Amino acid sequence: MLPSDAASWACASAWPDAKFFSGRAVYTAQFVWSRPLPRQAWLAFARIAEVATVTINGHQAGVIWTPLAGVKISDWLKEGTNSLSVEVANLPLNGFLGAPEEDLKPLRAAYGDRFPAPTEKAMALPADSGLIGRAWIRYAP
Repeated sequence: MLPSDAASWACASAWPDAKFFSGRAVYTAQFVWSRPLPRQAWLAFARIAEVATVTINGHQAGVIWTPLAGVKISDWLKEGTNSLSVEVANLPLNGFLGAPEEDLKPLRAAYGDRFPAPTEKAMALPADSGLIGRAWIRYAP
């Protein structure tokens, strides 16, 4: 379901196993458009981490990744019930942060202490992921 005010996968209590998830997730929703069809309409998001593909009524409307991002949906918006799908992909960093520590002893035994331990694991929290904040439709009648 496309939430009205979504939280990052990294801190969402509804999906506790997602804290270190790296990959793609799909949000789906249906909504009713009960006004006359507008000349122009855009589906906008407060924040996407990191990239999303928007599909409305079976048509790919676009790919977005920027703050206050929006994608034009006028060509596929219809009166009545509309189906929406937003596929979001995040960074591989979260999977790396959740992976067990690498044993560098064999590498150092063979090549010496030339390879420092990765510093990314020092991060306190994984990177935000998914749709964060609200989604809305902007339109010009």
